[in-house]
Amino acid sequence: MTPTTSTTAVKPCQALEDVAIFLETLVEILGEMQELVILQQDLKKLEERARYENLTEEISILEERIAADKKNVSSRYSALEQEKETLKSDCKDCEEGQDLLEEIDILLQKMREAVDILTEQKRGGGQYLDELLKEFARLRKECIDLKQKTEDIIKNLNAGSHPPNDNT
Repeated sequence: MTPTTSTTAVKPCQALEDVAIFLETLVEILGEMQELVILQQDLKKLEERARYENLTEEISILEERIAADKKNVSSRYSALEQEKETLKSDCKDCEEGQDLLEEIDILLQKMREAVDILTEQKRGGGQYLDELLKEFARLRKECIDLKQKTEDIIKNLNAGSHPPNDNT
């Protein structure tokens, strides 16, 4: 006898799984941004040493890598912004998905501000790099927490229960 209840069970919005994948990609990009900031810190150190040594080649190589990484991070971020628009459309009938996307919007706005600082800043004191590194770490943690929340919602929906709303 085949179970007939499988069609009546509450299925999670398919887009929620896409939201979880989106957030995983966002976590990866934030990690890459942290690495980029560390590279820029390394460049600052090299430039300091260059006052006493000839490090032109090393500096040039690092500057090229930073420029390429900035371009890569920027294009991946732009692709994510486009993907977010697709998710908005996919989640139009999914209340949980819409709520998550509102949180993602806030996270992406904070991230955009940090990305703008990272990609536009040429030279300057090392303090802004330290602050950016902390900001990307904080955003990455927020993103990981949001991904966990998404996975919990999916688990609850798959189990046929609704996410707890009374703890907010």
